[in-house]
Amino acid sequence: MNTLLAGLTAAFPIALVTGLLLWIRSVSFVPQLKATNTELAGWNERFLAASFSGGAAVASLAFGVLAGWVYGRFLARFPEMAGVYFPALAFAIALLASLLAWRSRTPMQLEKVLLNFLFALGFGILIPALVG
Repeated sequence: MNTLLAGLTAAFPIALVTGLLLWIRSVSFVPQLKATNTELAGWNERFLAASFSGGAAVASLAFGVLAGWVYGRFLARFPEMAGVYFPALAFAIALLASLLAWRSRTPMQLEKVLLNFLFALGFGILIPALVG
């Protein structure tokens, strides 16, 4: 399978889980966002939750294509070890991004950490498995 197509194929279940995760967790971060941002104060909470969930799901699809392209570069550079290096890189980036998100003390810290590892595990395992 083409690496870009594998990335897009892997992105669909990840986008679904991402959207559901943010929809479920929106009860914790949407009121906080409305309280800290005066522009969002008058908006409907369900609309904000749906916007965050849908936006993250669409971003997952775009990220899947990008991850597929990166895996294609790994295959070209390290044909026999790409299946090992790519998931290791994905996990390392997720770990670093999660540490930065946790240290930043911004809203949605837990959601950011969960999404980092969801993307790393999902794309790091699914794309090499789909390419074969």
